[in-house]
Amino acid sequence: MGQRVLELQNQLIRAEQDRVLIQTAGAAAHEINQPLTVLMGTAELLAYMMPADDPHRRHIDDLSKSAERIADIVKKMSSTRRYATQPYIKGIEIIDFESASEDEAE
Repeated sequence: MGQRVLELQNQLIRAEQDRVLIQTAGAAAHEINQPLTVLMGTAELLAYMMPADDPHRRHIDDLSKSAERIADIVKKMSSTRRYATQPYIKGIEIIDFESASEDEAE
């Protein structure tokens, strides 16, 4: 009987972790998308207006690539479905958005 209670408590804890993570990741992704869209649009406009041989064009290209990387991360955050972590530094764990956004194989 006691083992079953512990199992149910653990299930409740996991469900609460999932709920909080999904809500937090969704809210953060939503908040990041607005300025990210402006950043990406501005970089695209600058690249369009800049001559192809401009020596600063590579900086705009780097900016665009970094913005695309952020967009990929935000997409993973938006599709978070469960609590999953990965080791970070000094015993700290962080959310593993790659794993958290995948369907469980169970």
